[in-house]
Amino acid sequence: MKILKYALILLLVLSCRDDQVSDFQSKIGSEGNVILLTLDGVRYEEFFNKDIFRTFWAEHAEKGLVLGDPKKNSRVRIANTVMLSLPGYKTMHKGGRVLCRTNKCGPAKVETLGEKLQRVNKSWKNTDIAIISSWHKICDAAMREKRTLFHSCGDMKIDLPGHFYLNEMQEAAPPIWGGRYDKYTFEHGMKIIEEHKPRFMHLSL
Repeated sequence: MKILKYALILLLVLSCRDDQVSDFQSKIGSEGNVILLTLDGVRYEEFFNKDIFRTFWAEHAEKGLVLGDPKKNSRVRIANTVMLSLPGYKTMHKGGRVLCRTNKCGPAKVETLGEKLQRVNKSWKNTDIAIISSWHKICDAAMREKRTLFHSCGDMKIDLPGHFYLNEMQEAAPPIWGGRYDKYTFEHGMKIIEEHKPRFMHLSL
């Protein structure tokens, strides 16, 4: 499956009119796929240390777009001024600043990235837009109260063929802080990518 190299560009869709969204999608192509991978709780000093993330830098970095490396004078400006997880994720899925100031905010109040893609592309199948996360609050960032996107956040099981054994394993070994271990979230996400080829997925570890 072709993974669009400039995945972060898709976040700009939120500020576009519907006709601009269609134009953007035409540039992706009929076979284009975007996987937005985020790592929660990882400092940039650790992420850009190639001795720690050896596999990523050796096998995957060149296949995508990585921003923010201070050694290469790569700068990323964020709209999440409070520097907390949920406000940051809400900002990403909205495409601009949000009023959320803590990690206890509820579901999104306005149409999100995935919801806009779903509305514009009514012919897409259920798994073409997927939100898969170890932390249950990612679903609050990615969707409004009425959950219309395919999702599994926190300890939610995935009702798809081939995920039964993963559901059992995550249920048998829950982390003490709640949610789901990243290794199970990652396996769920990879199976969905390989078998369903979602057009857009946010895989949050």
